[in-house]
Amino acid sequence: MIEYKILKAGYCLQNELCSIIKGKNKQTKFYAMFVLLKHEKYGNILFDTGYSNYFYEASQFFPYSIYEKITPVFTDKQNSAKYQLEQLGINSNDISYIIISHFHADHIGGLKDFNNAKFICHKEAYSYLKNKKGVSALKEGFLPNLLPDDFEKRLITLENKIISSDFKPFDSYYDVFNDKSILAFDLSGHAKGQIGILVNDKFFAADSCWHSKSYKKNLPPPLWVRLLLGDNKEYLKTLDKLHQFYDKNPEIEIIPSHCNDFWSKYV
Repeated sequence: MIEYKILKAGYCLQNELCSIIKGKNKQTKFYAMFVLLKHEKYGNILFDTGYSNYFYEASQFFPYSIYEKITPVFTDKQNSAKYQLEQLGINSNDISYIIISHFHADHIGGLKDFNNAKFICHKEAYSYLKNKKGVSALKEGFLPNLLPDDFEKRLITLENKIISSDFKPFDSYYDVFNDKSILAFDLSGHAKGQIGILVNDKFFAADSCWHSKSYKKNLPPPLWVRLLLGDNKEYLKTLDKLHQFYDKNPEIEIIPSHCNDFWSKYV
């Protein structure tokens, strides 16, 4: 069994109407979740990092400054993943791996704080973005300066897909450490090559949706949001799979990265 602890590093403000059909017309805090995982062999592992102060540096100049204007971000040193881990007695150099769900700023904002970690992501997620700069990067929600200078040297991409009917309707997965402890699933749509991970009885579903009732009732965000960021057809297909997975596997709890329903329970 993998020990885990769910934490949050900063938040952004956005109208709930943008996150789910029939949402409330009110400004809402969407916290940036990251997860500390303790592996018997590989030690301390993170799933994403949330925001950090690096966000303000990376979004300082045009066109990246548009990101912060559209999605106001609130974080500080004490909200960073690095600081919170230190309060738990874990030095940032003791993080062995960071599994990256996708490359939006609220998921990779703290990568520069972890100098010894190797990075794991879907091969397509990084190859699609790595040469994008300026407006083309901004359109994908990607701030290139959030990546460490030696990112590619430390990168491991998930490529060996395992075909299986064990987790229907998903027909394949990646065994991250080849020991069945952490399984990664392709959740493309919101971002190309986005992944979620299954750990014990928890499915950390990244941004495949933003509310628990989204996957329970198959309720996506409004169309204009899906068209603005990501692939609409892929998003709907992934959300439908998640909805079916929820029906077929009631013993597994699905946790989206920004779902406020879970914060009072876990954080």
